[in-house]
Amino acid sequence: MHNVQLCPQCQKFLHRNEGTSRRDCIGPHPHHTSVSSFQAALDLPCAICSLYWAERETWTDTLPSNVECSIFSIDRFHGGQELRFGWNSPGDTHTISSLCLVPLVDAEDLESPKALDQHTGTDSTLAFLRDQYHECQYTHYICRQRSLSKEWLPTRVLDVQKLEGDTVCLVDTKEESCFGPYFTLSHCWGQSQPFSLTQSTLKQLQAGLSLNLLPATFRDAISITRRFGIRYLWIDSLCIFQDDLGDWSRQASGMREIYSLASCNIAATAAKGSDDGLFCSRNTNLLRRFPVEVDLYVVDPGLDDKSPPKHIIGTYICEVYDVWTKHVKTAPLNFRAWVNQERFLSPRVMHFSSRELFWECLQTKSSEMHPQGTPEWNLPFWFNDASSLKDAMTSFYSRWRCYPGTNEYEEHSERHSTSTHSIEVDKEALYYEWGVFRINYTQCKMTKEEDKLVAIHGVAQEVGSFLEDKLVAGLWRSRIVQELCWYTRTWINEKPLPKPTTWRAPSWSWACTNGRVWTSNTTKIHRKCGGIQLLAELEDFDVNEQVSGALCSASMRLKCTPIPAQLMIADSANGEGRSNLTFLNSGDTIEFDRFTVDALDISLDAVDPEGGTSHEVFMVPIQSCLKHDDMSEHASENTDQHRNKTSNHLEGLVLTQRSNGLEFERIGLFFASNAEDIKTVLIHTRKLTPQMATLV
Repeated sequence: MHNVQLCPQCQKFLHRNEGTSRRDCIGPHPHHTSVSSFQAALDLPCAICSLYWAERETWTDTLPSNVECSIFSIDRFHGGQELRFGWNSPGDTHTISSLCLVPLVDAEDLESPKALDQHTGTDSTLAFLRDQYHECQYTHYICRQRSLSKEWLPTRVLDVQKLEGDTVCLVDTKEESCFGPYFTLSHCWGQSQPFSLTQSTLKQLQAGLSLNLLPATFRDAISITRRFGIRYLWIDSLCIFQDDLGDWSRQASGMREIYSLASCNIAATAAKGSDDGLFCSRNTNLLRRFPVEVDLYVVDPGLDDKSPPKHIIGTYICEVYDVWTKHVKTAPLNFRAWVNQERFLSPRVMHFSSRELFWECLQTKSSEMHPQGTPEWNLPFWFNDASSLKDAMTSFYSRWRCYPGTNEYEEHSERHSTSTHSIEVDKEALYYEWGVFRINYTQCKMTKEEDKLVAIHGVAQEVGSFLEDKLVAGLWRSRIVQELCWYTRTWINEKPLPKPTTWRAPSWSWACTNGRVWTSNTTKIHRKCGGIQLLAELEDFDVNEQVSGALCSASMRLKCTPIPAQLMIADSANGEGRSNLTFLNSGDTIEFDRFTVDALDISLDAVDPEGGTSHEVFMVPIQSCLKHDDMSEHASENTDQHRNKTSNHLEGLVLTQRSNGLEFERIGLFFASNAEDIKTVLIHTRKLTPQMATLV
């Protein structure tokens, strides 16, 4: 461990044992109250202040004069504490930087990292990735099973060893006898247009291309491929014709094979563009964890106000908190929508971040700081973890040791059909993790908005093979009615988003929106209780899909009960006022707003261009889960199924009728958990006769 210096402010905070109220425990507490105080701490240097300043969310060189510190118990790691430092940056942006304190007893098994180089491109630094790669190849059972697939190469690859010197060439694997492992590259194109494959550059690439004509990220990826003894490398812009839509469509439909059969993926995680490269310089003094003595009171913010504080005393290890989120999940590369698919499909990924190198395979997530595996406190929260779906599929495979559709799968399914942990339980977990993946995918950037479904077509194929299900316009066929209950939250820390400029999906598909898409609350909360009742029924659907996953047209017919209503949404510009919903066949009105607990909630799929205006809509109940049998005829009589339910839920679509009077479009989702609101909606439902509605 390093010798540790702490400024007086940090020493005082870590030994703040005089107050025991909830406010005294959590904070925030004044930390540095002037620029000179903070500068003195950095000059010392204070280990804690230097670390949280280096890990600040908003990058600015202006030193703060008003740093405050709070402490929170980490729910997902018993005994761990989060130190959260906050201050106002220029422009009144509130900046947060978090470290964690881990009891020494829980950190004793952590292997001390080797001395790290000041540059991530040195041989000694890359030795970490080489060790992880070889260990994975030879000792990871699940990873090896994926690697035992027949030798296969994409249609075109770069041969990085065929020609001597600083030259590579493009080979057509159908015309030349090629075999062997290959790497892939995930990268951000950036503002510049890198050299790419077109009809006019084909011969030049086949004859041999000087590395000087390629951007830094491509050159570094070629260097990595050679240093690992791999001959072939696949880069999208150099292996897919950029001026041939037919070739692009064919290659896009094969992304599942291209990435899943690659030996490893090279991820330019920190690079904003192709010219940035993979490697960077770094201050290794900030790549550290160190012991501190602690004597203070803490409370769990997840518990009620009456819960007594806990006195913690002793030696704790301090290091950066939630490193994977900061340096992998929220890095520039992983805000590209296409990269979510590339990372998911790749059996192994080398992440080149600005801080350190990270390794990810089907069995391990590790880093230079944690070569034996990343501890729990450095992994992302569930809704921030795009890799959780991949982890769930790995768990599925490791438990059953087989893929769906095989004889072994059928035998396993029959053998375990009466066990408490069945294949169906694991399938349900996959459906849930798909929703988590979608949360992350839909917040990513996409250059061409029409690629919304194309960019996850390979993921849908892979997941569908495990679920024995098929994605229909973005919704799973076997539960398509339940899948209709997605919603967006464009008003939470985001600017309201307009509708797409071009059609890419029907209004009932989440793929038609530009906002971050969340999974149905009813499905999420009650998925294990078995008491969800469907209030609508699929008649049929008509979906015309291209081989790439892009849609040409899509509609569905739903047997349901549209309730005519007048919807008035409060002006979203100032967030003031209450919205209301008036049922036209009775005049009954429900008032609601976005911030009242248990109130009716209506989430529009896109920003209302005329906030404060009213809309003629139809409310269509889709699913419910009710804990009281006397609430409606739909409530289940099986009390055992409802024993674990904590509340009532009713969800449904908000539709508008097209001018032809024959078709409906979705404009949002309504959600009710208040018993009176649910009763009101269901009473109006029973007054009407179900009808066949065409949704487009």
